[in-house]
Amino acid sequence: MVIYEVNLSINNDIFQEYYEWLLPHIQQMLLFNGFIKSEIGMVENNEDDNQNHLRVSYTVDSYDNLQHYFDHHASEMRAEAINRFGDKINVTRRIILEPLTLCA
Repeated sequence: MVIYEVNLSINNDIFQEYYEWLLPHIQQMLLFNGFIKSEIGMVENNEDDNQNHLRVSYTVDSYDNLQHYFDHHASEMRAEAINRFGDKINVTRRIILEPLTLCA
């Protein structure tokens, strides 16, 4: 199991449009082999940077399936946002290997 985390900074003036675009985009991501679920949430931001910040995480059943996504689909999926929103969004990504969930 791996977590693919995408952190987004979106200019306030396009946030609603971006968010409305993002939800179907996430649904598309969940169609890829091995993508099990996704979580999305607002990130608290104490800076006045005229941006909203989101964290989207995808649970993927294996690193191999995530790598397959990177090799065969990532460029196209990323290009959609770049072509539509350009420099009004900033994206960082990271992979969390072998996540452990602890519950009370």
